[in-house]
Amino acid sequence: MIYNSDWIEDISRKTKISYQRKTTYNSLELSYTKLKNKKLTLNYFIFEVQGLIKTNQIIDTVSSKQSLFISESILDKKRKYRFL
Repeated sequence: MIYNSDWIEDISRKTKISYQRKTTYNSLELSYTKLKNKKLTLNYFIFEVQGLIKTNQIIDTVSSKQSLFISESILDKKRKYRFL
């Protein structure tokens, strides 16, 4: 059940339109591997969120899932990645 007290007031950054939002589900999964020097390295992470957005009495369902899988890990070096 959705209660009116669960909604959070917010304003969009680009269009400055006021809306209300509510997160109904979120999940974060991390996977690590232990290295020989007893440090941990991240293999992958998966983040999933579901929620509701209400504008002018219209309620929309929002769902997002992000995944990052790491195939190579180099210690003590910085790398820049570009995402589209």
